[in-house]
Amino acid sequence: MKPPKIVQGILGENLTLEWQFSLVSADENFDYFALFRNGDDMIKYSNDGSLVIYSDFIGLVGMARNGTPAFTLLNLQLNDENAQFCCKVGTKRTRASHGNLHRDCVTLKLLGQT
Repeated sequence: MKPPKIVQGILGENLTLEWQFSLVSADENFDYFALFRNGDDMIKYSNDGSLVIYSDFIGLVGMARNGTPAFTLLNLQLNDENAQFCCKVGTKRTRASHGNLHRDCVTLKLLGQT
């Protein structure tokens, strides 16, 4: 499950974006979830339970710690119009030195904006 390529939000309201990714093999584990806005790091949740909200986005983004990448954009602003939000999921394999990266993006449209 992932959001549609274009999501709609309301100025001043919150919006939750949620993705679900499938692991490709039994020896693969989630390493981290991260959300980017127009290429800038917003928030990163690591498998060890650590959560980092990057300084430019404190108070503008949150995350539900429910095992899936579910990010909440807080108090949508005019500059969020047409912004691209990308979720990146990193995985690790227990029997290999590398994992996989999964990435998916959506564009935000504010309702009532022209």
